[in-house]
Amino acid sequence: MSWLTYAARRTAFAAFTALLVVSLTFLVVRYAPNTDLTARLVGLDPDSQAAQEIRRQYRRAHGTTGTLAEQYVRYMTDVVTLDWGFSYEFDRPVADILAETLPRTLAYVVPGVVIAYTVGVLGGLASAYRGRVSDWTLRIAAYVGLGVPSIVLGIVVVKALAGEYPWLADPVWNTHPFLFRGSPSFRGTEPWRSVGWKYLLPAAVLAVGLVSGLFRHTRNNALSYKGSDTSKMLNAKGANQTVNARHALRNAALPLLSVSFAELMSVLALGAFVVETVFRIPGVAAYLQVAVYTRDFRLVVGAATVFALIGVVGSLAQDLLYGYLDPRVGE
Repeated sequence: MSWLTYAARRTAFAAFTALLVVSLTFLVVRYAPNTDLTARLVGLDPDSQAAQEIRRQYRRAHGTTGTLAEQYVRYMTDVVTLDWGFSYEFDRPVADILAETLPRTLAYVVPGVVIAYTVGVLGGLASAYRGRVSDWTLRIAAYVGLGVPSIVLGIVVVKALAGEYPWLADPVWNTHPFLFRGSPSFRGTEPWRSVGWKYLLPAAVLAVGLVSGLFRHTRNNALSYKGSDTSKMLNAKGANQTVNARHALRNAALPLLSVSFAELMSVLALGAFVVETVFRIPGVAAYLQVAVYTRDFRLVVGAATVFALIGVVGSLAQDLLYGYLDPRVGE
């Protein structure tokens, strides 16, 4: 099988996966307890005309009229055509909200991933090919980074630097950081609305959760390569440690790619919510938190779809790169 055929099959599977994830999102949101509507009906007779009118208005606003099958068909049509409707809480098109918030999320996710791969891979190689002291120092640092939760590290960073950098708004921990009395509130998030160098700080916090895993995988593969016949042959020819490390990295590329991606997705899935909560960044994860709390169905679907598509596209990129690096995969 050619690489193009393999790529076409993986792309079709990725499209099916995206469809499945979006469908599951629909079911989860539909059958979740409707706390927002319940709060609106407090003090009213459930059978009264006023209560029935509130239910009708709520269903129309959230697109939950008709049978479940009709809702699903309408929902999937809107998702495929990128017509995600209006946000009930923000009274804005969902597409506009996501177009505004996605760059803020990517502004710390992308550099965070770059930092993590750079530090983790280079640190793993240095630990394997340097002296005993460097090895122990780097291993201890990696395990400390693995043991410190991102939310704790983020709080420490904010508390330590808030005095020197006023734009680091101190989060209000006695309530949800993006809600006030049950309504959306993004007060104190103004410094983050323009993308700039300040996003490197949350990027570094996000990277800590990734560095340790990348460090361990790189170091283990490099140590395994050091005992191989290829490494012994290079040493016999007088190759220095830099040449050996380069060959070790090339040898570790495939296992590192397959293992690190799973860790990357799991850390990012949780890390985005932690980072945006601690630093009060009005990104996709922040708006998704508010949407879930207020049951803003259309915004939940839009934000969840974005996260799902990022994961699916990332998985597809991993598969295609793996197939390119190892032609045996497509056989």
